[in-house]
Amino acid sequence: MSARIPVAGMLAGGQGQLNVLVSAKLDLHEVNGSSILMLEPLQGEVQVRKEGRLIVVTGTLRTKVELACGRCLEPVTVPLSVDYREAFYREGEWELVKSTAETLGFSGGDEVHPFKGDTIDLSQSLTASLMLNLPMKVLCREDCRGLCPMCGTNLNRGNCDCSHEELDPRLATLRQLLGRELES
Repeated sequence: MSARIPVAGMLAGGQGQLNVLVSAKLDLHEVNGSSILMLEPLQGEVQVRKEGRLIVVTGTLRTKVELACGRCLEPVTVPLSVDYREAFYREGEWELVKSTAETLGFSGGDEVHPFKGDTIDLSQSLTASLMLNLPMKVLCREDCRGLCPMCGTNLNRGNCDCSHEELDPRLATLRQLLGRELES
């Protein structure tokens, strides 16, 4: 299993549809300064079908990734399910497949890709789909207390000795006025 799909027979007028098992360990990047660790390969079955000169690949793929908690930066395992729907055409044939792609609901932007030879490599489009399916913010738990803004201590593990009564300097005058009222 890999992220490469042989389509020579399909393009030569052979079978119009086939199911392929995909398993891909993708090279992921950082998101918002946090690294992404892929714990399991992206796996699933995709349906590959020929629509004129266009090859349409659809399916649902699953994996687990490790992301940093948005509050305390501890690692969090996140299961992901990616609904995949992309189209491919032989390089240089866009004008021949453009109307078919539009009829099938593909805009021609990020979801329609050229390929060379007799094999389609899904790696780049799978990576893009996976990145788009990552959650915006992950928490290790709902009541995560995060990090102390003064010393950086993980407040889930214990308290620190910092004074957390930091007042916004723009409100200092108001604090002085309230202090006078309370004294009188």
